[in-house]
Amino acid sequence: MRHTQLYKHIRRLMAAQLLLMVAGAAQAGAPRESFNSDWRFALGDIAGAESVGTDDSHWRKLDLPHDWSIEGDFSADNLSGTGGGFLPGGVGWYRKHFNPGESLDGRHIFLDFDGAYMNSGVYVNGHLLGVRPLGYSSFSYDITPYLRPGRDNVIAVRVDNAELPNTRWYSGCGIYRNVWLREQGDVRVPLWGQYVLPFDVSRRSASVRVATTVENASDKPVEASVMLNFFEPGGEQFLRTLPRKVDIAAGWTVTLVDTITVTDPQLWSTVSPALYRLNTEVSVGGKVVDVYTTTTGFRTLTFDAEKGFALNDSSMKINGVCLHHDAGALGAVVNRRAIERQLQIMQEMGVNAIRCSHNPPAPELLELCDSMGLMVMDESFDMWRKRKTAHDYARYFNDWHERDLHDLIVRDRNHPCVVLWSIGNELQEAWDGSDTGCRRAAMLQDFVHEFEPSRQVCLAAQNRHNEKFSGVTDVVGYNYLEARMLSDHKKFPERRFLVTEELPYYCGAEGNIRSYDTNNPWNIIAENDFIAGGFLWTGTDYIGEAGWPSHGWPAGLFDICMVEKPRA
Repeated sequence: MRHTQLYKHIRRLMAAQLLLMVAGAAQAGAPRESFNSDWRFALGDIAGAESVGTDDSHWRKLDLPHDWSIEGDFSADNLSGTGGGFLPGGVGWYRKHFNPGESLDGRHIFLDFDGAYMNSGVYVNGHLLGVRPLGYSSFSYDITPYLRPGRDNVIAVRVDNAELPNTRWYSGCGIYRNVWLREQGDVRVPLWGQYVLPFDVSRRSASVRVATTVENASDKPVEASVMLNFFEPGGEQFLRTLPRKVDIAAGWTVTLVDTITVTDPQLWSTVSPALYRLNTEVSVGGKVVDVYTTTTGFRTLTFDAEKGFALNDSSMKINGVCLHHDAGALGAVVNRRAIERQLQIMQEMGVNAIRCSHNPPAPELLELCDSMGLMVMDESFDMWRKRKTAHDYARYFNDWHERDLHDLIVRDRNHPCVVLWSIGNELQEAWDGSDTGCRRAAMLQDFVHEFEPSRQVCLAAQNRHNEKFSGVTDVVGYNYLEARMLSDHKKFPERRFLVTEELPYYCGAEGNIRSYDTNNPWNIIAENDFIAGGFLWTGTDYIGEAGWPSHGWPAGLFDICMVEKPRA
């Protein structure tokens, strides 16, 4: 059997075995249900595919998540090239029929997409709701105004990944993450509408600031009451606040801020990842109309210019790995058990942190890291305004970076596993010698702090040295210039240092020269307290960044099936 045929046979077997495990556990927020089943798919740009009357009976039937690229053939002629692992791109259409019920009075139905790569356009009964260029962003649409009660309704999604290359690693093609159907009433907490911020945390007590946004989508003013219910890691309720009443005008939102003190909190750590649950009840006229769930954890984070990193006031090294999002034969398809298995194996090896390289991660990864005690460096962009490939995100940056960065922050800010925000990786702006990159980095950092001030911001930009640019962010990220940190620490003693990428088998000496020497990167980190830690490149092999006939990067600690290599 030829290599390509064998590879396709293996990935089909894996997909069949793991398909039943695709649906994730209930996520934070309002109750919602999986919307993954019974879709129809057609590859190619089909005229009229968004229309209700389009005949899709001959289209392929499938369940989401789905990646059509991994189903294709490897070819040196595919435009994805090195970054895409020489797999095909193109345009694909998805359609789903469903009946929302006889009446929509007081009901609002939302479709929540965890991610679709890329340029996704979502239609309901022929109406375009919007387009999302970045394939890693999560997004949502209120589909209520366009639904037909008691009748067949058609959701159509066009995914366009035809302009290639647009990435430096394998992205996949299609609705590769989960889709959810969320139903709420007129008065509700919107998606990502609650911010839970622990502060003044110690082993004796912790304070929690809860900012809850409540919106009134009806055409009349309402008096709502909001009540908070806190549950310990074991599941027992330990606190229930008195109802807070608030008047909300028609079509308006209000944000309520509550501060609560918890005595003897169980701290979230890499050894004991204690998670608390907050259920928020919104009532109107004495009736509960919405329940919103948020998971949180109590811990302190410190990045210090002399002492490095501390979690809960205990000094420790970040022993991390960088991970891309593909899973071997599954391609980019999000599968909760596949992610969990990968993280379990990493953790058994001694890994305590994950860097999301170089894009917003799947929600499932953060949920698992919360429960398993793995810290996360949550990353936003691989490029800003200056491109790295012909058709990458740089062409959308000006119009979309604020929306994409905002959505990442408000989606992920309640996860205790997230210890650091990253606003970029190896940016071209660092290398042109102008102040443009510095101004852009400062602007992005200020934007992050506006919406989430409790964590520090990093920039993984130091693989080509630009002292001014790299010093903008709270934490300086070094890619492969570990030895350079020793002299930079003397020159800039106020800076906080982190190795955002390192290879385990050779080290960067002074300047931009990589050499085999006694300054192994792990030794440099271990022997210098001021260095917070490091992230190895990479935890696993991945598809992409390969020269034909290779299909992927081979230097991970584990291969694509998570088999340990000698260097691990």
